[in-house]
Amino acid sequence: MQRALQPKNIILHLVDQLKLNREVCVIALVGSATQNSWDRWSDIDIFVVTDKRHSDSRMQVCINDRKVDVIFNAQKEIGEYLSKEKNSIRRNTAHLIANSKVLWQRKPIWSKLKKYAQEVLRSETTTDRRSMIMNLYSIDEYLAKAGRHCELKDDIAFGLASRNVIENSIEIFLKKYRTFWPPLSKVDALFKSSDPKFHRFLKFYYEKNTLVERYRALIKLADYASRLGGGPLLPNWSLHS
Repeated sequence: MQRALQPKNIILHLVDQLKLNREVCVIALVGSATQNSWDRWSDIDIFVVTDKRHSDSRMQVCINDRKVDVIFNAQKEIGEYLSKEKNSIRRNTAHLIANSKVLWQRKPIWSKLKKYAQEVLRSETTTDRRSMIMNLYSIDEYLAKAGRHCELKDDIAFGLASRNVIENSIEIFLKKYRTFWPPLSKVDALFKSSDPKFHRFLKFYYEKNTLVERYRALIKLADYASRLGGGPLLPNWSLHS
């Protein structure tokens, strides 16, 4: 019986296959496999840089019950993604590249991309009043929806409305403290170190069991986030186009 490939051999096997394509410039390992957080729940993430846009942007293969996700991006596309992520609250591409490990390259371009990604991660988050007002508006809108669905005992609708309140509250937090979404494993530490009160309100929501308890916790979180964002909104307001 043929021996199952171990993760390291799975990666090497895939690299050997991918580099046969002459359009492939770089193959890099990204995600948890490059860090100490890799465990039995993790898949293997491979980032492939091509000369021009690839016919596939994502591909998943399963080798010996281990999922391998392959991301294809042209070099020009990567530069555009990183440029958009600079000073923003979402920096997914920058995170992947900054913490990567190059496996093979036909052209010596990865170090330059990695340096730019690290620069993007060092950039301070910027925002404007218009963006913050839209977060405040969304909190008001979905908090009311959560209240309605709590009253109707509609668990699913309440959960979806609550998620929108929480996401907009977090966006206000990130903009207020001029930071950005870290990897999920570091979110709790970021909230706790930057604003223990915000962290406590958010934890309080997830610790509750009933809809009524969660709704009360959501009100407290929404109120605190609104004040962080310069709110609450006045009864009458407008945005200029």
